[in-house]
Amino acid sequence: MPAAARGKCWPCWPRRWAPQALPSASISPARTRVACEAAAVLQGNLAQLPLARASFDLVWSLNTINHLRDPLACLLSLAGLLKPRGRLVLGQSSFLPDMYFAWDARLERLTNEAVRAYYRERYGVSERELTGIRALVGLMRRTALQNVAAESILIERVAPLAAADEAYLLETIFRGTWGARLQGHLAEEDREELERLCDPAGAGYAPRRADFHFLQSLTFVSAQRPADG
Repeated sequence: MPAAARGKCWPCWPRRWAPQALPSASISPARTRVACEAAAVLQGNLAQLPLARASFDLVWSLNTINHLRDPLACLLSLAGLLKPRGRLVLGQSSFLPDMYFAWDARLERLTNEAVRAYYRERYGVSERELTGIRALVGLMRRTALQNVAAESILIERVAPLAAADEAYLLETIFRGTWGARLQGHLAEEDREELERLCDPAGAGYAPRRADFHFLQSLTFVSAQRPADG
């Protein structure tokens, strides 16, 4: 890492499917939440990063590559930031199906299928265009990096939840993740049941059920720039 950057955080927000840059409203929360002293949050195109090449010991990217139109180009851009022997680490959640509703596998399956259909429609892509969505290892091997490795962990929570765990699940999953956006992708009866399970003010709120069991996978794929690369 460059001497001037030590002690700082350097997250860089990507451009997603659309060519326009992210709005300022998407950047402001990052600037207020980053805990590092004198942190900098940069907004830019991952394929044309405003950072010096060969200047970082470690580049970390979480849940980003799969949201880009040309993931290889952006991966090569990230790899170009590495010093010799530097490491690139990609993290991606949910390579294995998440488990939200252990008591209702049918609703869980239909919800996951509806979410995928919603996003394909929203971004104008077909299922065939997304067939390689989990191939991070293969993507990494298409760069000049070496020592490609992968490891997955499970994030698991069981009722009764600690207050911090319930707050996290509400914020990241159960508040606004599904809701009205799945209209037309789920049968109305199933959508209504889903809304009941996601309503923290209701008696049927999923994270407060005695049989609540949450599972989510998190996969890391890493690689290293050669010493003479």
